[in-house]
Amino acid sequence: MPLPGLGSAPSRHHPWLDEFVRDPVRGFGDLLAGYAKIPPYERADPPDAARMLFGPLDPDHPARRALGPAILRWLDARRREAPPERRPLLQRWVAELCETFAIVVALNVADAAAALRARRLLWGDWVARFCLSPSRDARGEFWRMLALTQPLLWKSGQMSAASELAPIWWDMCRQAGDALPDRYLDIGLLGLRRLDGAPNGSEAPFVAGLAQWALARNPSDEAFKAEWLALKPLYPRPPSRWRALVGRLLATKAFRDRNIEAPAWWGGDPDFAPMKREDFRLTGAQWRSPEPRDCDALIAQLPRPWSQIEAGIDRFMQRHRQFLGSTGDSYYAVRAIHSLGTALIQPTTDTPNARACKAQALAREGIDWEPYDRHLWALWRDALLAAGTPEAAERVGWEAIRRDPANV
Repeated sequence: MPLPGLGSAPSRHHPWLDEFVRDPVRGFGDLLAGYAKIPPYERADPPDAARMLFGPLDPDHPARRALGPAILRWLDARRREAPPERRPLLQRWVAELCETFAIVVALNVADAAAALRARRLLWGDWVARFCLSPSRDARGEFWRMLALTQPLLWKSGQMSAASELAPIWWDMCRQAGDALPDRYLDIGLLGLRRLDGAPNGSEAPFVAGLAQWALARNPSDEAFKAEWLALKPLYPRPPSRWRALVGRLLATKAFRDRNIEAPAWWGGDPDFAPMKREDFRLTGAQWRSPEPRDCDALIAQLPRPWSQIEAGIDRFMQRHRQFLGSTGDSYYAVRAIHSLGTALIQPTTDTPNARACKAQALAREGIDWEPYDRHLWALWRDALLAAGTPEAAERVGWEAIRRDPANV
């Protein structure tokens, strides 16, 4: 049946679009399955056929407005049905999932992309079951879709924070070649490259993601060089800028503690040869996160009225986010969140609920970066209790136990 608010006015484009508007969900399923009567596009892959059918339409065309809701309803129906048991049928079944995510990207279907992103935990957990091969990998296509649609959602106002998915991309880079297949490094780097509003320019996050992967996997010189040289030409920068970027990154604690010295993995690139000289010196300020004494000074101000300290807390955390955006190193931010959040929920006579809500928000932000940090889960639980919501606090406490049952 037609989706609410959509008529069945004749299309001035391909006649199949009239049929699609009458029953969008069925029409979308027919397009994926190859049953749709769409001459002369029958031999095209579904994403290509969808681009030719829907691409020329105005945004207000009934068929174009129906596409996003149809995709979501088709995916919900697919999620609720049992996957085929026979391998050939399962391969086709998974291929249709992959093609659906590709259509969202190819046609910039913002409403579908926003809805899938909002429920990414649900969808990410479900599609993780369907990784049959590099060409039949629903999980990979799902995350690739989220990476590619970040700028679309940011510009359309449907993405509240450009860095909201950043923890996932950093973690994907670190796990590629271990818990995740090697090819997921490309998805993680793509996600970092497509982050809008990166604090030090669009090249800083992906360079740091590449370094995080190398730190975790210790790749061969050839493997690292292949990844680096594939991305470097996409960002025309003078060699001095690349040297400054890599030098500041490798000077941070995470790399110093592992005795990584610049140019490290970049040594095979002739642009970094000057860094091997003993007299080489970096110019410009080094990347530094706020120090523990900065957090202590902020905590010392907490007895003051809330209206006088909230802005200072926001500025302090923004400095941490800038360091995170450049390095992907969450150690300092998580430590600060725990200390500051714990102090915020101490008994006070001045706007205790506002302080508890701020502590909750900080705890959730930290959990995005460190999902298994029991101290952050305890902070979230205690902040909910301080805000007068014991039932929610209890649910968070049980969720923390479910995630880490072995922790006494």
